[in-house]
Amino acid sequence: MKLALVTGATGFLGAEVTRQLARDGVAVRALLRPTSETDRLPDVALERTTSPDDDPACLERAVAGVDVVFHLGARVDVGSTFRTDDDARQYERDNVARTGALLEAALGAGVGRFVLMSSGSVYAPGTPSPIPEDAPTGPITAYARSKLAAEELVWRSRRRGLGATVVRGSLMYGPGDRHFRPLVDRVMRLPLVPLPDGGRARHDLVHVSDVASLLVLAARTPAAEGGTYNVGSGRPLPVREIARRLRAELGHGPRVVNLPAPLMRAGFTPVRALLVRAVPELAGVLTPSLIDYFSHDFYASAEKANQELGWQAEHEFGQLPLAAPAGQSDAGP
Repeated sequence: MKLALVTGATGFLGAEVTRQLARDGVAVRALLRPTSETDRLPDVALERTTSPDDDPACLERAVAGVDVVFHLGARVDVGSTFRTDDDARQYERDNVARTGALLEAALGAGVGRFVLMSSGSVYAPGTPSPIPEDAPTGPITAYARSKLAAEELVWRSRRRGLGATVVRGSLMYGPGDRHFRPLVDRVMRLPLVPLPDGGRARHDLVHVSDVASLLVLAARTPAAEGGTYNVGSGRPLPVREIARRLRAELGHGPRVVNLPAPLMRAGFTPVRALLVRAVPELAGVLTPSLIDYFSHDFYASAEKANQELGWQAEHEFGQLPLAAPAGQSDAGP
């Protein structure tokens, strides 16, 4: 791999992938939009190219001479995987149509590999954990449906001759996080937080550098062509343990209130109103599907990446400090 195109290079994951590629001696071209915040690009040598409204000619120039496309840019926020009433059109435009346009350009340019960052939210709720890649899909949000649709476009392009790999992500943390960490800071200042069944359900958080390392490894490895891989730390934790580790790092945190899941569902509306009043940023996150999410184990198995690619996550949540709050980070979002 000599030249890689990265979409979303100003973002949380894209910036880390760009840094790892540059560190490995790979030339990087960042595909930007006219509205991209270029001050959030990582501090490495790279080429910039801009595509207004996914203009085909601009995309053709962007992929010219490229060995691998890392398609990491997407419309997403911390609540996208839990809101079931989002307008699907914005996700279809940003996550599906734009993926299709980039795939067409990559096919025309003879790009060797197209690596798509997808999401573990494509799996059906209630799927037993750890979730393997061949588990049933059943996305319940517009965001998750758009990611599954983008995957399908990738596989259609592969049937036309484009090398392709899909990586499905878990909740990420680390330097440059503008979504998870700021919300955590606010929640951890509450006096108490109700959790379904006391937070016994297990979930996985994975460091952004581990996600980036799998993406880069998958792009380099011939065996990964045509494959879908989950990424995860391999060390799922009960939600109450995640809260305990956050409290230990920050030096403060709320008392966890144990509420039976059925009771929390029944009292969702007043509980949500109280929490949103205290932390307005929770308005886009607190949904009935979030209660369901925290009521059951939900984490993916990364065993396939371990066995086929020799990849292993290096970090466990709580082992490294969280990123600094937004505005104090040394990296892009």
